[in-house]
Amino acid sequence: MNSEQTEVGYLKKIGLSLEAGTSEENMGLTDKPFDFNFIFGVGTDGITLFEKALFGKCPGDEIIVEVIPHQINDILGHLKQAVQNLFPMKTPCFLKARVVSVDTPDQREIVRAIAAGVASSGCDCGCGC
Repeated sequence: MNSEQTEVGYLKKIGLSLEAGTSEENMGLTDKPFDFNFIFGVGTDGITLFEKALFGKCPGDEIIVEVIPHQINDILGHLKQAVQNLFPMKTPCFLKARVVSVDTPDQREIVRAIAAGVASSGCDCGCGC
């Protein structure tokens, strides 16, 4: 097996199982793990801190990232909205991510991910720009 094909890296389709908790040991903010998929490295502002923590990981590897509300843009960037829709982040929390899959997306998936990122990169004030 070629490790280059299974490691989290640029323009790979990443499948994660996410949980959130109040500490690294207590993942009680989510009832159960939820699936989350994204294309790595397509954010308009570059790689997020969350993506940096995932870089080079393989299926089965886990990371835990502390998410502090006033730093959420730095930590999650373009992934923020999708993750916030899965659970509320009004207080500091810990996000546990287990890498489930690393695949090569087709070109259309990459273009859709880039387009979605550009479309959602407004001023974040709620005005819809």
